[in-house]
Amino acid sequence: GPEQLGYISYATAFIGLFCSFAALGLKSIVPLEIVRNPSAKEEILGSSFLLFLCTGLIATAITIFSIQIIQPENKVLQTIVFILVLRTFFQAFDCIELYFHSQVKAKNIVIIQSTAFIITCSLKWILIIYYKGTILVFALILLADHVFVAVGLVIMYNLVGHNILNWRFNIHRAKSLLCDSWPIIFGTIFSVINMEIDKILIAAFS
Repeated sequence: GPEQLGYISYATAFIGLFCSFAALGLKSIVPLEIVRNPSAKEEILGSSFLLFLCTGLIATAITIFSIQIIQPENKVLQTIVFILVLRTFFQAFDCIELYFHSQVKAKNIVIIQSTAFIITCSLKWILIIYYKGTILVFALILLADHVFVAVGLVIMYNLVGHNILNWRFNIHRAKSLLCDSWPIIFGTIFSVINMEIDKILIAAFS
């Protein structure tokens, strides 16, 4: 019902509040770095990917711990948050999207995202119309959307002649990326807090 759909909205806002730093502001930095240093593409993508994974792990842990403290009795909401926060890990593959942006190949991204959108919308339609699925299944479909996009990005990346197994992490490159992106990190955090905190407070005092 409407209350359960409210759980999805609350969980999304809650996750956004704690995971806003996970992208590290790199989405604005990585394409520019690849354009500047095309020969270091594998190093830039590998370093970005590992940074995304590490911050995703930290953000996930903080989010799960926080929802258990703030909503200790609501096991359904806790489960929904746990399911949806897993999307943070699959967003690490967005560094492939950043590569396509650097090459001005937005068409590839549109194909992947449109295909994933059609698949997940079909699943939602089947779930709602035919099977009257639970809110937890609905949350799993939302997670599946990110899984489909991640898989599609890897496939497309291979189709254009590249391989993610060639990526490599470099600590100096990672530090350089973080030094360039820290102002964007704080700007993103404050922006998300401004947009999402009202939803959290309304739910807390309702």
